[in-house]
Amino acid sequence: MIDGDLTGSTRTTKVQKIVDDFQNGKLRVIFAHPKSAGHGLTLTRGTTTIWASPTYNAEWFQQFNARIYRKGQTRKTETLCIAALGTKEEDVYAQLFNKVSNMNELLGLFAGMTRVQEAA
Repeated sequence: MIDGDLTGSTRTTKVQKIVDDFQNGKLRVIFAHPKSAGHGLTLTRGTTTIWASPTYNAEWFQQFNARIYRKGQTRKTETLCIAALGTKEEDVYAQLFNKVSNMNELLGLFAGMTRVQEAA
């Protein structure tokens, strides 16, 4: 049974009801596409994000995972990435994780530059 369903065609009022119901414990699961639900939602009642298939889009991956790991979250969170062994899915995840790592490294360099400039 699908408790909540967030796609690009879900009406804004229905999205808000789904989010409210989830945050209030009335829903246990939300199925969502990262493009339509990756920004602007707070789902801190959740603790697990499950990727049933990989994406090449590092922004979608990071933003979608950040729906549960945000201000107000008091519990441990986890992200599960499902891939069939010996398939291209493993390669896509490897490329995705490499992109995320490179982005974090680059942002770390910019953060370091900002601190140096502020100290000067």
